[in-house]
Amino acid sequence: MGQEYSPTTEAAKQAARKAGKAVFDEIKEKVKKLIRTVLKWSAPLWAGLFLCLLFLAVIFVVISGQSEQENTGYDRPSIRAEVEQYRELVTQYAEESGIPDFVDVILAIIQQESGGKGLDVMQCSECPLNTKYPQQPNGIQDPEYSVQVGIQYFASCLNQAGCTSPEETDKLSLALQGYNFGGGYIAWALEKYGGYSEDNAKEFSQMKMQELGWSVYGDPYYAQHVLTYYSYQQTRKMIYPVLGYTDISSPYGMREMNGETSMHYGVDFPAPIGTPIVAATDGVVIVSEYSTTGYGFHIKIQHANGYITLYAHASELIAQVGDKVQQGDMIARVGSTGNSTGPHCHFEVYNPENQRIDPMELLNEGE
Repeated sequence: MGQEYSPTTEAAKQAARKAGKAVFDEIKEKVKKLIRTVLKWSAPLWAGLFLCLLFLAVIFVVISGQSEQENTGYDRPSIRAEVEQYRELVTQYAEESGIPDFVDVILAIIQQESGGKGLDVMQCSECPLNTKYPQQPNGIQDPEYSVQVGIQYFASCLNQAGCTSPEETDKLSLALQGYNFGGGYIAWALEKYGGYSEDNAKEFSQMKMQELGWSVYGDPYYAQHVLTYYSYQQTRKMIYPVLGYTDISSPYGMREMNGETSMHYGVDFPAPIGTPIVAATDGVVIVSEYSTTGYGFHIKIQHANGYITLYAHASELIAQVGDKVQQGDMIARVGSTGNSTGPHCHFEVYNPENQRIDPMELLNEGE
């Protein structure tokens, strides 16, 4: 917050790559030295060939390790347990400050600022509303006070930006960037440009760096970083695909049908033919077609951060490929097409790794 710099995951990834390259170079030089030594004292060709193959194998292993580290070492933008523990407290102070609809945004701020660690979890020590502790980085020594002050200050940023709902993305971005840059940015951006943009956030940061003689000033990408965490949370909060029908006829997991045991990768919600099927959360339709593989008429929706939901056995498809849908929008109607024993909606969820997971893990979160 204020003049504090928030490191990004990109910096962490670059550091990991540099560390990996250093290890790779060290191993490469040691293997080269070994090969030269053996070739010097060992005439047989097979020894040289063997060591060359060994060298190539080491390179392959190291490169594979680096690739694996880069692919799996990246923290996906999720809200951690250390942050979730503050949900009740955040809800309390958000209600007191008149912004109860912004609880998830505030949790995203905490995730970006501190990951829920330390005493000044909202990094608001330099905020003018902090009257209890020194107004210096990490001056606040009480997590609850940090949450209280941080929410009060964020509420003032929202008010200054004219943002009344998390759905007002442009105004919310303006408020978030103001929370990071401190006083002055919101008024400056409104007066000069009429609102927030990534370019004017960079311009403001550069202007303050020159003005104060600092090497960094805040995080010009702060709004995007926080909204990434917020979007991830919204993706994970799903509603039931057939409104009013929450009974399950066949859960996710192994099941026996016609004397054979197989994996059932979704959850079946029985309902009368023609009952509306709705989008579990916001997204873009990527499939809307009839399948001969068993799904019958079905729809797939791509959500933020890689999640995909599938709705199968419909009697009618309403949403088409490319349609942007919001949570609760009707996308199809219940049917019994494809490999189906009766009218129901077969509902599947794919995680960002394209693995099918138990939808109830996400639906229960949205209750």
